Amino acid sequence: MNRIFHIKTNFYVYIYIIVLAILVFAMLWHKKPLIALPLAVMLIIIIDKTIKGTYTITTDGNLIVYQGTFRSKIILPLQSVTKIERIRKYGISVVVLHYDYCKHIGLTPLKEDEFIRMIEKFNKDNDKEIL
Repeated sequence: MNRIFHIKTNFYVYIYIIVLAILVFAMLWHKKPLIALPLAVMLIIIIDKTIKGTYTITTDGNLIVYQGTFRSKIILPLQSVTKIERIRKYGISVVVLHYDYCKHIGLTPLKEDEFIRMIEKFNKDNDKEIL
């Protein structure tokens, strides 16, 4: 059975959305549509990522990173994960997955401990140890 983890939205993302919305409103109020349009597109993309973003661990051993409608899916085989790190700075917590011995990806799942446990459990079942 597939396990879905939602993206954790930090306080800074909410501030960014509010500031961007105020800028779009101000540019429309001052009749500057050429400035408001790209800002509105950025606002839509950020809101879409915040609402629809998920990390799915499938039963066949893949991690599917879905970051909204406007970005492509990233499919990562869990067998290629070599190391899992948890980094916490400035109130933001990121889980960094190292894979293929030279690549890495930073993820912010809502339930970090359970997310890490699922990846370690999958690799433990397949006789692979993660550092």
